[in-house]
Amino acid sequence: MKLLSIVTVCYDAEETLQFTIDSLKNQKTAEVEYIIIDGFSKDSTCKIIKKNKDVIDITISEADHGL
Repeated sequence: MKLLSIVTVCYDAEETLQFTIDSLKNQKTAEVEYIIIDGFSKDSTCKIIKKNKDVIDITISEADHGL
């Protein structure tokens, strides 16, 4: 059972998303559920998400109305 859920909400975040994911990878605990909610990015955000799918538990990528 995962004890902590971390949610990253993003849109066109190619410049910062990899840094965020790397920070999560450097954490010492394995009991983290990592969720990314993307607003249907038009840059390479989705490629970054796919490249790091080994640490991402849930991904939602769909058009929305912003925060």
